Amino acid sequence: SAMKKLTILACAALIGLTASARLSAQNIIWLESTFDSPRIVKSGPDGTEISSASLPMGSLPQNIAYTGNREALLWTSLAFINAGIHTFAADFTAENVIVDAQSALRGIAVDAAHNKIYWTSTNLLSGPKVWRADMDGGISEVLIDFGLGSSATPWSICLDSTAAKMYWTNFGEGKIQWADTSPGATPEDLVDGLFGPSGLALANDLERIFWTDMNAGTINSSALDGTDQKLLVSDLSRPNSIAVHSGENRMVWTEMGSGKIKSATLDGSDVFEFGITAKAPTHVLFESFPVSVSDESSPIVPSKFALGQNYPNPFNPDTRIKFDVPKRADVKIDIYSMQGRLVRTLT
Repeated sequence: SAMKKLTILACAALIGLTASARLSAQNIIWLESTFDSPRIVKSGPDGTEISSASLPMGSLPQNIAYTGNREALLWTSLAFINAGIHTFAADFTAENVIVDAQSALRGIAVDAAHNKIYWTSTNLLSGPKVWRADMDGGISEVLIDFGLGSSATPWSICLDSTAAKMYWTNFGEGKIQWADTSPGATPEDLVDGLFGPSGLALANDLERIFWTDMNAGTINSSALDGTDQKLLVSDLSRPNSIAVHSGENRMVWTEMGSGKIKSATLDGSDVFEFGITAKAPTHVLFESFPVSVSDESSPIVPSKFALGQNYPNPFNPDTRIKFDVPKRADVKIDIYSMQGRLVRTLT
């Protein structure tokens, strides 16, 4: 006999039954960048809003990233005057400004190993730039200065801290570029001939890079050297940001044209809408929680199969599911959203 207890994220109605290892819930965190009422929002796998926080009026939030310990979020502001980098606790409390007095900030990336942050700015009066600072915003420096009058528009930025490389989308020149992370490094073209590359995501374990082309309405990927380019999804409405979760074989993106947030497998199949129509969505992240599984011996042999109600439910960081089986067996758990969509199977 056996009684097993599973700890998973509660965002879904549960039914179904094989023993499990891990599940990453598809909560998402996203930015809504209206001028009057910008927000940061957390939504569940079925698109239901879990929590949100208002951001300063006129801040035009552009990009978000987790700090290395995932205890806080960083976000950039596109405001022309006094733009900055802000921090939020992961529960959307205790906002702080760590970089200020800048203009038109776009992408942000975190190098947790070296306690650094990187970001892009696109102010045409001072010239577009790529920056770096300590995680608390101290000791900032310009890594790449594209110069006054440059047509470059560095947008999203990603890091390969192990290889000391940074990658970014250059919207204005239709390119994806890279450089090493030393000050004054020369940008190199990775992919060119694009129509409006905006969002960018790096999957180091897959040795691939993913991007959205806003003007072409597509999502694409390539190897880290720009070869093996693949069109993954097309006919989208101005896709402008992307995040990948290679462990779950999923990507998620925002569409500025439709206000939709969607997800798909990393080959572009199984496209799913989160049921969200946002006002000017500018960036999205996966929020992931692992499943832990423990075997607990019970002195009482169950006489029949039984599945208990998960608790707590719904929309908590985790939930517990208890079930009885009258003999040793594999157990399968299917997780469904409130809309009846199969979110994940534990096997």
